[in-house]
Amino acid sequence: MGKKNKNRRELYQTLDNSGDKVNFRNNVKETVPVKGLHNLGNTCYLNAALQCLARSPWLLNLLVVDEPRESTLTKPNGDSISTLCVSLPLMKCPLTSQFKELVSVLKPDELSNSKMSSSNTISPGMFRNVFVERCPRFSGFGQHDSHELIRALLDCLKQEELARWKKGILLKLNVNPKDVRDDEKESIRNWGKAASIATTVDRLFGGILVSTLQCCCCGTVRPKFEPFLDLSLSVSQNNVSKHNINELVSKQHSKG
Repeated sequence: MGKKNKNRRELYQTLDNSGDKVNFRNNVKETVPVKGLHNLGNTCYLNAALQCLARSPWLLNLLVVDEPRESTLTKPNGDSISTLCVSLPLMKCPLTSQFKELVSVLKPDELSNSKMSSSNTISPGMFRNVFVERCPRFSGFGQHDSHELIRALLDCLKQEELARWKKGILLKLNVNPKDVRDDEKESIRNWGKAASIATTVDRLFGGILVSTLQCCCCGTVRPKFEPFLDLSLSVSQNNVSKHNINELVSKQHSKG
């Protein structure tokens, strides 16, 4: 416990012996866990959503838009499983590209103390411009809900990748999208359904809720499958901390 408190003290600004002058340790490199985002005008909801998604370590690695990618689709085929190796072609994905660029600079890094005051904030303006083109309801500078924005953003990222999946499926099956035979439509439709739950967004955030309905008369059981991207959880009021953060920080400095 003592070591933990010592490390924590070194991450905060320390007081000198007089107690009224704030000094920084010149010979210590600090890891800045969170970089700030400029408020563009009532865009706290946007910044909160971006900071949340930036903490998903696999998201940045899997959002590949600047090179082809080999992926495998799997779909049920009666009692067996069919697979299709698809090469995702290069396509313009403007929102995904802007999002990846922004999140890449939000990653924690080591900054010297002299840089902390000037290079630790980022403007999400370019990303926001592209995003509101896709989702006009978030244009302007009114208040919005962070959860709604996350859902809208994830859906847009999914749709851009899904367009690559659809084109890759047609190329793999050697089908001309302008001249699809009737016997090919069903296969393309089934592979499209398989792709709709195989995107990066679905692999990281998605899942499937399974519920069953049983007939009281004949006992027949029918399963129902519902895909989801998030689950709402209730937070008990009894577990909310009532400690004042300012008091805790003051006690920490007084112990140092």
